[in-house]
Amino acid sequence: MRDFFIIALEWIIHVIVVIAILLLFVLTTMTAIGVWSMPVILPGGVGNSGPLAALAYFVFGGIGIILYAGVLYLGFGIYQNTRRTALALEHRLIK
Repeated sequence: MRDFFIIALEWIIHVIVVIAILLLFVLTTMTAIGVWSMPVILPGGVGNSGPLAALAYFVFGGIGIILYAGVLYLGFGIYQNTRRTALALEHRLIK
């Protein structure tokens, strides 16, 4: 039962990361064409929409998603490694 919840949580994280990536592309596109705007302070002044603001959203949003997903997958990697180590030690003690 515990494995079911771990696998389900891993799938939920996959879905959240995919949705975040899709949302990043949608908001970047909407910002580039001027449909959606959010105050962004750019080197040339304040830019609300346009290609430069879209590029800033894409770069910094992409970095954020990579860091967020990386930390989550690192946690699962540590969990899987700990589980395999515990199983290996149990098999070694039984022999």
